[in-house]
Amino acid sequence: MGHTTWEFVNLENTIKNIDEDKSHDACYMPMNINIAGAIDIHDVDSG
Repeated sequence: MGHTTWEFVNLENTIKNIDEDKSHDACYMPMNINIAGAIDIHDVDSG
């Protein structure tokens, strides 16, 4: 079973163009997705 990590970026200019009534203050879009195999805690490096 694989695991994924997602990096989201706030696209401030995009929300200004699509939100006419100003009801939202952010537009987070996925910019990077990493797919890994099975990860155990001993596989993670802390620094």
